[in-house]
Amino acid sequence: MRKFYGKLITFTLISAMVLGLAGCTEKEVSSSEPTVSETVVASTSETSVSTETSVSSSEIPEILPETDTSENDKEEKAESDVVASENENPLDEIKEEDDKKFYSGTLTEMDKKFYVIKEVNAKTLPGQTGEVVRTLPVGTEVHVVGKDVDTGWYCLEDGTFVSSSSTYLSTTKPKEQKQEASTSTSTGNQSGSSNSSSASTGNSSSSASTSTEAQNSTPAPTPEPIPQVCQHTSTEERVYGNTGREVGGGCGQSGTIYHTFCKNCGADLGNERTEWGAINHAEHSEVIIDDYGECGGSGTSHVHHYCGCGAINYDDAPVTSPNPHSMRTIQYYDGDGNLVETNQCAFCGWEDGSDHIVQYASGD
Repeated sequence: MRKFYGKLITFTLISAMVLGLAGCTEKEVSSSEPTVSETVVASTSETSVSTETSVSSSEIPEILPETDTSENDKEEKAESDVVASENENPLDEIKEEDDKKFYSGTLTEMDKKFYVIKEVNAKTLPGQTGEVVRTLPVGTEVHVVGKDVDTGWYCLEDGTFVSSSSTYLSTTKPKEQKQEASTSTSTGNQSGSSNSSSASTGNSSSSASTSTEAQNSTPAPTPEPIPQVCQHTSTEERVYGNTGREVGGGCGQSGTIYHTFCKNCGADLGNERTEWGAINHAEHSEVIIDDYGECGGSGTSHVHHYCGCGAINYDDAPVTSPNPHSMRTIQYYDGDGNLVETNQCAFCGWEDGSDHIVQYASGD
C-alpha cells in the first residue's frame, strides 16, 4: 500500500509540474490579457499541489503489512503435534488395544448347562468393557466352562462372556405360554353374522362394513412367552459330597455333606450341612502277664485292647500259660576230677538228671 500511495503522489506532482510549465509558456506568449483558461489552469495546479502536499505530509495513515496469523497458528500446532508424537510410545497404544480385545483375568473352572430366560448380550470381555458379539434369545441353551473371579460373569465354551445374574440365566428351560385368542374368536363370530345379514339384504354399504369387520377379525400374532423367574418355593436336601476328619490318636470319622436344592429349577441354594457317621477306630492289642508262676509251672495272662482316642479300652479274660524252665547245658568237674555235663535251668538251677562224664580225670 505504501508503494501505491508513493506512486500516486509522484504522478500527481509530475502532472502539476507539467500544467505549471504550460501556464508559464502561455503567459509569455500573451502576457497582456490573461484568459479564463489560464486562470483555471493556474488555480487548478495550485489546488492540486497543495492538496497532494497536505495529504502526503499529514493525512496519509501508516499502513502496516498484514500478517496471516492463521498460518502461524497452524505451523505452531503442527510442530507441537510432531513433538507429542515423538514423545508417545506406540507400544502403549498397542498394549491398550490388546487389553481391550483379550481377556487377562482369572477363571474358576465350571461345567454346567444353563438356559437363557431373558435376552442377554454375549461380550468379548466380562463386565461393561467388552464389545457385544451377539445377543442370545430366550430359550438358548449355553454351556458354561468358567467363571470370572473379579466380576462373576460366566465364560461360554466359545470364549464369550455373559452375565451370571439369575435374571438372564436359569438351569431350567423356560416353558412356553399359550394365550387364548378369545377376543379374536368373538370378533370373528360378529363379522360372520354381519356377513350373513348383508348377504340377505343385498345392501352394498352393509357388504363394505362386513368386509371391514372381516379384516379386523384376523387373529393377532401370539406374543413371545414371558420368562418366569423361579422363586424357589419348594426345596429339598440332597447329597452334595463326602468328607472326613481325624478325631485323635489315629482314629478318623467320615461324613456326608448335604445342600439345599430347588425342586422346580434345580438351583443349588447352599445351606451346607454335614452329617457325621461312625468313628473308624485304630484299634491296638497287647498281651499282659498277670502272674509268671513258679519256674517249671504255669502263670496267668490276658490281652488288652485300646485305641488312641480312648473310645476302646477293655481286657480279655485271663488265661493260664505255662512257665517252663529255661534249660541250658553246663559243665563242671566232680570230686574225682572228671568233666561232667548236665542240663540246668538258668533261673532256678533245677537239673533234669542227665549228668554224664564227658572226660575222665587224667590217669584213669
